[in-house]
Amino acid sequence: METLLDNPVYHALTSGDNSLSHGENVVKYFDESVSPFAGFPIDYKSGFDDLYNELPPGRRILYASINEIDVP
Repeated sequence: METLLDNPVYHALTSGDNSLSHGENVVKYFDESVSPFAGFPIDYKSGFDDLYNELPPGRRILYASINEIDVP
């Protein structure tokens, strides 16, 4: 069972910090002046592809995960 702390950035962006979030559908990210973090559900397989398509050109992000990330 997933807990809030398994994916804290995504849960912040979709709850208490929702007013600070950007992004379409399930992929969310903070404004660059607020935070470098972005998030999406742990089991969402298209998250990084969607982020690539949604982020402004040149924008860099940090992604926190409890799982190892396969670098494409």
